[in-house]
Amino acid sequence: MLTVIHSRVHDGKTTEIINRIGELMRQGKRSVLIVPDQVTYAAERDICSQLGISGFSLCQVMSFNRFCEAVLRSAGKKCPRRLTDAGRMMLLERAVILKRDSLRIYGSVCRRSGFAQRMERMLALLKSCRISPDSLLEMCSRLPASLLKEKLSDTAELYRCYQELTGADYCDNNDLFGLAADCGQSPLLKDCRIFIDGFDSLTGQMLWLIQKLLRSCDITVSLSLDDSAPWLYSMQRRTMDGLVQAAANSGSVLRCIELPHINRGNSFDALHGLYGKAESAAAGGGIDFFQAPDTEAEIRHIAFDIRQKLKRGARYRDFAVACCDTSLISSVERIFAQYSLAVFCDTARPMQAQPAVQLLMSALEACRADNSQREMTEFLCNYLCPLPVDVSERLRVLISSLGLTNYELIEQCSRGSEETRAFLAGISGELLPLRVLRKALRGCKSARDFITAVWDFIQAVGLSGRVDKLISRCIENGLLAEADEYKQVWDNLTQQLEQLDMLLKDCPDCDPDMLISMLGRAFESQSCFVLPSTVDCITVGDPARSRFSGIKELYVIGAADPYFPVSDSGEGLLSPQELSRINRNEKVLSPDTEDASVRNTFLLFSMLLAPSVLHLSYALKKGRTQQQPGSLLERVLASVPVERRDADTQQEMLACPMGALEILASSERLTASQCAAMQALEMLRPGLLASVTSPVSDRVTDARALYGSIPISMSRLETQAECPLKNLLTGGLRMNEDTDYQSNAIDIGNIMHEALEHSVPELMQAGAAGRNAELARGIVEKNLYAAARSTHDGVMLHTARARLLCARLNKSVTAACRSIMEDLDTFKPFAFEVSFGRGKYPAIELDTRAGRVRLQGKIDRVDKSADGQALRIVDYKSSKHSITAKSVERGTTLQLPLYMIAMEKATGARGAAMYYQNCFGTGVSYSGLSCEDSPAPDKNALTQAEFRAVLDSAQDTAARLAADMLQGRTDTDGVITQGASSPCAYCAHSAVCSVRLSDTSQTEDED
Repeated sequence: MLTVIHSRVHDGKTTEIINRIGELMRQGKRSVLIVPDQVTYAAERDICSQLGISGFSLCQVMSFNRFCEAVLRSAGKKCPRRLTDAGRMMLLERAVILKRDSLRIYGSVCRRSGFAQRMERMLALLKSCRISPDSLLEMCSRLPASLLKEKLSDTAELYRCYQELTGADYCDNNDLFGLAADCGQSPLLKDCRIFIDGFDSLTGQMLWLIQKLLRSCDITVSLSLDDSAPWLYSMQRRTMDGLVQAAANSGSVLRCIELPHINRGNSFDALHGLYGKAESAAAGGGIDFFQAPDTEAEIRHIAFDIRQKLKRGARYRDFAVACCDTSLISSVERIFAQYSLAVFCDTARPMQAQPAVQLLMSALEACRADNSQREMTEFLCNYLCPLPVDVSERLRVLISSLGLTNYELIEQCSRGSEETRAFLAGISGELLPLRVLRKALRGCKSARDFITAVWDFIQAVGLSGRVDKLISRCIENGLLAEADEYKQVWDNLTQQLEQLDMLLKDCPDCDPDMLISMLGRAFESQSCFVLPSTVDCITVGDPARSRFSGIKELYVIGAADPYFPVSDSGEGLLSPQELSRINRNEKVLSPDTEDASVRNTFLLFSMLLAPSVLHLSYALKKGRTQQQPGSLLERVLASVPVERRDADTQQEMLACPMGALEILASSERLTASQCAAMQALEMLRPGLLASVTSPVSDRVTDARALYGSIPISMSRLETQAECPLKNLLTGGLRMNEDTDYQSNAIDIGNIMHEALEHSVPELMQAGAAGRNAELARGIVEKNLYAAARSTHDGVMLHTARARLLCARLNKSVTAACRSIMEDLDTFKPFAFEVSFGRGKYPAIELDTRAGRVRLQGKIDRVDKSADGQALRIVDYKSSKHSITAKSVERGTTLQLPLYMIAMEKATGARGAAMYYQNCFGTGVSYSGLSCEDSPAPDKNALTQAEFRAVLDSAQDTAARLAADMLQGRTDTDGVITQGASSPCAYCAHSAVCSVRLSDTSQTEDED
């Protein structure tokens, strides 16, 4: 007997199935529950929960594939090895290589990236519809001469070749159905009831298997079906027709049971009418809607809402966030982290983009492409490359300057200077693993020879050890998800080599080029799945996944066109018109383009009904793009009594440190700003400002406790001059960016300073020899790469781009050192990294309206004239800087004049010049101010009086800025927001920029 239990989505079909399984258990009878792969664990959990039991043995929960394998084993038949996705891709790639010369249409495109994946999906579709190569050729013969006919002919040829390569020892998922259908007398099926639940529709293979099994056992199928919405349930209606036909062909009795509608008593009851007949008005509740001004505000509102519910006892795993636009996932992760919410981003990363895979594939390609350069460059740029950094950098320079090919680098180079050839001869041992691999590939006669050569290369370059160190470092830093990802990569790499050997161990016609292509296709089909670091976390990811997650509340972000609902990508080998032409008389291929559109909409529709509470939201603006509600969202808003829930914006922001300061930045009056600042500071550091007892309406009189130890640094004063708010964030609240393991401007500056600090003294000790270009290059290279390895976890050596930047910095610092050495006749370095206020020399003391303050600093270099009476201050910079009397008065260039004042007081010499030295770029340059009586005056040198006036102005400005900072001035009046000199361009706190907020509010008022 075939029983079909049908009802609307989420109207209790699974509950009915479990109740029937429970009744069979009480009678001591066996049953099998077949569900989709991803919900087998959830199904077992639901059975225990609903039946009130702690375990069970009379019911087996399986996927269709596992069920077919169990049937074969129970019948005593050999179960062929099931091919993985990578195995199918490797065999299909081999079929493409063998047949590409005979393909009429696909012959010219079959080598393009992505073709094999689309062909694999096409063959899976044909198998699921029970179409064999012979059936496809018969279909092709009935078509008139056309492009479609040629496509189907090529597909049939590749299909037949793929089947022959698979043979009898291997099978894929679709082949299992046919094998299991021939085992109707399997002991597993005797006196066993089969239940099928959780499938939106059934393929032709599934229906055929059900037809065969009906001759030996009873089957119950659950199906979502609602005659009031025929378009939405069209695929399910077709499945119902297939079940009717299967019952008729097997001579079984068909019984249909329609379950009554379940009313939740809230807005969910009206969702069933979105694509069908209108239903009676339902009570409100269960669904809410939030419309945000921009994406940041939308995500922040959701984070705050979840945080408030967690405080009331909810668990993280009760919530899921569905991002209709997957590009928003990273923003959700960032903003949720600000609210200290544990999230798991359900994403996958391509295996072919992983460093270990890239290293292996670039080495294989370099060994077979003698006349190319790209592959060797990719090998050298990989941060898992076994060659020393200086060697790989030198090789990349030779490739770009001389155009050396892979063969010349691996085997023998007869071009270039004698020095170049000597260098390549000297590193011959470093390149030996590549040379051995190239020779082994040339002598390969079988897949076993190829795999042995690849594994020997992996061992020779120590790839396993390098990956282990990477995993250990991730674990030490608490990056457990990244450590698991690298472990997946290594396991996948070894599995692909084992599977390649398993598939082709007896194949006589495998040349290395074919094997390399097959291995590459296998990696293209694989992904690394990021695992959650804890069980209790908020899932963020694709909307369709939330259907089976068991979550209680679902937040849908970005419910706006064109992402909601998701449209079909249309990446198939056949166009929608060609699929319609094939399906003109009957549904030969399913799903087709129309089915895909219905399926996407049904997935989203069923997603809406899965949780107990649904939250929909979208942003009016995404960047500069205006957003509109999506079509499904418009249906929801029109059909369901949903009221917009207004959020307490200030409360949401104050729940997050960054948001609290956003209020501070957007306040028009200083008193309001101070009020928000006090709340933010108390939340960040409870009790820090307990000594401040003045009312909110009064100005804060002393912020020394906030800014920490006194003296005050020069950079702190310049930041206060550029933007008081930025100074509060960075210097007061210490709101620095998290470590991101990427190179940045701070890393460049740190490496440059450290290299100069060590290199210049060494060159000076060398005397006249220090002016030698080769000696300078060697000393700088040693010190710079040592600094790079110790800065920011060696990030400047991890990627190709960072290493190239490091090489450019090496050249620039070398030029800077040579410039310093050539200038020794006028000024001689007196001291490096000179500290005052916390070292050998005293601080600068100033009387201000906030009291007496002391200034401290660290000078990169202090030079003295030959007679020791004139001082020159030099500050190293990694970009161009300038100083004028006006910039000193404003406070943005206080370092040089205050450094000069400190050193005049400490040494008794007079100031003669103060310069920024740009040490990065195509040329080294000085930029600053000098005095007319300097030993080397500039053409625009100042008079002695003008030079002293600049120093006096610096002291006055420093006193004013120090008082502003210590008295709590945080307004942004006068901040330059446009142009190259604006601090906003490089500020890490753009999210709290008052100018941006004020522009937004003005736009809203005008609207």
